[in-house]
Amino acid sequence: MSRTILRSLSRSLRIAFDGQTTTRAAALGESGCLWGPLQQFFRGAKKQANELRVGNVVDIKGRLLMITKYHYTQGMSRQLGNVQMELRDIKTNMKASERFRPADGVNLAILEDRKFTCLYTDGNSVHLMDPESYEQIEVDKSLFGEQAVYLREDLELEVAFHQDAPVTATLPTAIKMKVKETDAPAGADSVNSKFKPAVLENGVKTMVPTFIAPGEEIFVNSIENSFMRRANKYKEK
Repeated sequence: MSRTILRSLSRSLRIAFDGQTTTRAAALGESGCLWGPLQQFFRGAKKQANELRVGNVVDIKGRLLMITKYHYTQGMSRQLGNVQMELRDIKTNMKASERFRPADGVNLAILEDRKFTCLYTDGNSVHLMDPESYEQIEVDKSLFGEQAVYLREDLELEVAFHQDAPVTATLPTAIKMKVKETDAPAGADSVNSKFKPAVLENGVKTMVPTFIAPGEEIFVNSIENSFMRRANKYKEK
């Protein structure tokens, strides 16, 4: 089921059951047996702790937490082992840690990914536009984490929503940047080229092959701040 359908369904269900308890009981039957599953739908799907990965957003006691580090320790003999997670609170940015048994059920938050184009940044605010509906929204720069340094006008990106509220955002992994400062090029383009320090147009320091010249455009990994390839030798996708 697509995220768009889930979003529409969740809205419809909220409207359909946005009333008094007696109305819900009438719609669901005397037992109200479906209301629990519907509440679980809004909250998310349960997954075993050992199935979760870095970047997942989980719901723990009503708090939305993003997994930033994940470590699974294999148990010895009859021991089951444990899963240690480091998390970041989506709303407060506070760090937290949790430990689970591998088979423990954890609520995985249902997120809807939507594409946007960056219009401009203003302090800690980022102004975005939906390229299809032209709807404009404003989100906090903290949603982008360390990738925020690569934000710029006309950049296409994704924002993840939970019940219509933006909770996290991501930029493309490969971003074209201009090399602002580096030593003069030396040597030919080769897979065995050595690397040298460089400063990108956004101030990020990285390492580039020795054949790269100042002012040249390259593709950079926006997660690792690392050189990927020359921009002028590849067509952008």
